[in-house]
Amino acid sequence: LAALFAGGLRRREAVHLTLSDCMVTGSGVPYLRICMGKGNKYREVTLGDWASEALLALLLQRKADGARDKEPLFVWYYADGTPKAEGMDPKTFYRMFKSYLELVGLPPDFSPHSARASAVTQMKRQNIENRFIKQFTGHASDSMIDTYDKRENSIDTNPGHLLDYGFKQNKKRSTLS
Repeated sequence: LAALFAGGLRRREAVHLTLSDCMVTGSGVPYLRICMGKGNKYREVTLGDWASEALLALLLQRKADGARDKEPLFVWYYADGTPKAEGMDPKTFYRMFKSYLELVGLPPDFSPHSARASAVTQMKRQNIENRFIKQFTGHASDSMIDTYDKRENSIDTNPGHLLDYGFKQNKKRSTLS
């Protein structure tokens, strides 16, 4: 869950992560090297502390399992605790995601794609520019960022009150009747 919510990853990107895709800069900033589908381009996604801790725990577990650098980060475990040698396919990852939702108390209608939209929405709430969000998510256009932004207008944030046609206002009027 941490990789999807904090990294804004696509399911396909998550299942293709390997141990060697988990990196740390010289100054100690953890990040993921994400291979995007189109032309095998890469983008680098930094993670917040809470997500970095979760991924570090997973990375340490995988290394304790004997996994090597080019092996998948996300694997399915047998009932006896032994990891499957191959990584997960997107459908298995989806099922795992859904089972974790229940464990952490998130709504059952959430999907991995909802986590991606949540990352974009949170960035928009924090007034992060679209150009940085596009770099983070791998989107090419502002319109895609706008599609992922799930903030809702409220009466207080609705732009209608900003319209000004230059009409004289009647100061006595206090209702919309």
